[in-house]
Amino acid sequence: MSDQARTVDRVRILGRLGEMSRIGALENGGVCRLALSPDETEAKARLIGWAQALGCVAYIDDIGNLFLRLGGADSAEAPVLVGSHLDTQPVGGNFDGVLGVIAALECLEIMARQDERAFMPVEIAVWCNEEGARFNPTTMGSAVHVGHFPLGEALAVTDASGQSVEASLRQSTASLRAAGIGLSHRDLGAGYKAYVELHIEQGPVLENEGVGIGVVTDVQGLVQYRIEVSGVAGHAGAVPMEGRKDALTRARALMAELDAELGAFGGLRFTVGRINVAPGSINTIPAKAEFTLDVRHPDPQVLSQVSRRIEALCAHAQLTRLIYQAPIPFDAGIVSTIEQVAEQYGVSSRRMVSGATHDAAHVAALCPTGMIFVPCRGGISHNENEYCEPDDVVQGAQILAETIMALAGRQAQ
Repeated sequence: MSDQARTVDRVRILGRLGEMSRIGALENGGVCRLALSPDETEAKARLIGWAQALGCVAYIDDIGNLFLRLGGADSAEAPVLVGSHLDTQPVGGNFDGVLGVIAALECLEIMARQDERAFMPVEIAVWCNEEGARFNPTTMGSAVHVGHFPLGEALAVTDASGQSVEASLRQSTASLRAAGIGLSHRDLGAGYKAYVELHIEQGPVLENEGVGIGVVTDVQGLVQYRIEVSGVAGHAGAVPMEGRKDALTRARALMAELDAELGAFGGLRFTVGRINVAPGSINTIPAKAEFTLDVRHPDPQVLSQVSRRIEALCAHAQLTRLIYQAPIPFDAGIVSTIEQVAEQYGVSSRRMVSGATHDAAHVAALCPTGMIFVPCRGGISHNENEYCEPDDVVQGAQILAETIMALAGRQAQ
């Protein structure tokens, strides 16, 4: 494969990743670009500028998902989608999500150099609030777009400061338009020919095995809960220990029960990721303790059984199920295409199940979908030490580009 017109520009893709890393940069080397924040909006504006220089047309749907279309803007032809997300964790890394978006832009750069008659339209998809760090649940934008989560409920969700998704989306969109960016409307649940997403693995398997590309066959199932335990507030020095109704003590006991119970399920991964205590005063017994629980497993029967046990254990607490996503298999044809492309380039690959959930898990309900993983150092993600070697960035983007061109080729119809 030596055709320069089909080759990823190493300097360009690494340079654009570097530019994005400075938007929302933290002193520790990480990045904070929360969904629909001014920083994430700035990142979207930067991306749109690059894409419009190629002749792309920008679209936005009612939940804030962004689509950048190359070719056939006036055509009703279903496009091939390629993309990921630009939002991050509060202390995130410089590759999670954004790598897939910048690699998608590189696909369009390559395709713009080809005979436009050879391909059907291709669009970059930038999904809104994938991380769920500012607004719960995770993968909100893709879930709403596909119809897995009601638009009205999503718009009403608020962040820790009380600001709603609806208000934040209105501000973000207004900022883009104020910058002179035209945004056409995209209907929810629009039709697509296929979707492929490039992502860092967020685990250590590829690096440990010395494999260049992960070909994702499935996304394991996910259920997330918010659990609230009540107590009675009182003075920390005046109320005797015996007889106290300390919400945090009760919550810790419940967490210990959950640890013991869930630890018995082989292959299960479960995490308490957030704890809030009210009133939150150093000298006051907590009246309320709230925590989240994230549970994942690749077997739908196990996930269902675990969910029932959690709900039974939490019978005396206020339990809210935030999301339930069954394990998702990806399209066999796209899996095969990715493997064939990797083989053509002499890149080693292995099939694997994604431990993390992704927007692709929702989009699979709309069209044939697949994912490509590239190694990340130490399997580290969701913190400032997240890192993907430049060679792996370029190699992953090249496999992605050839996969998208294979799917979008007129001969593929």
